[in-house]
Amino acid sequence: MAEETFVDPTDLEFVRACYNDFNEQYFSGELPEVKFTTVNDPDYVSCLYRKVDMRNHRLIPTRIEFSTADPMTEDEFRNALVHEMIHVSACLQPFSDIPPSVWRQAEQAKTPDERDEILGLTQEGDHGNYFALMQNALNGQFKELNIETQHEKSR
Repeated sequence: MAEETFVDPTDLEFVRACYNDFNEQYFSGELPEVKFTTVNDPDYVSCLYRKVDMRNHRLIPTRIEFSTADPMTEDEFRNALVHEMIHVSACLQPFSDIPPSVWRQAEQAKTPDERDEILGLTQEGDHGNYFALMQNALNGQFKELNIETQHEKSR
């Protein structure tokens, strides 16, 4: 049985190199640069942070954060990073399906969480149709990928 190799997500040069490689390999080089950070939080594996540009009705991906609480194998890291990269890709898609009246309602929100709820940018909304289409397409085309809606921890 082969010994598992673990990835150090605090090696941000390595993470950026993987992002750039995966961007070319899985997304035709179309994704923008983002920052990378880490946090020691056992409640999650990784997360994409983004800004909402209310004026232009779009999302701007800003950073991907990895938890260092549990070790990640190379496969887990690749799947987690590509998972977040699908979210980056989703940010680039037009939000023409959100009516102007909903954007106006979101502008009146008292908190960012309320705004995100109005716009459907919740955990459930983040893993909607676009995410499912990309997940299925990438998993089908690239046998090394096993992207899930929820990140799987092997430990």
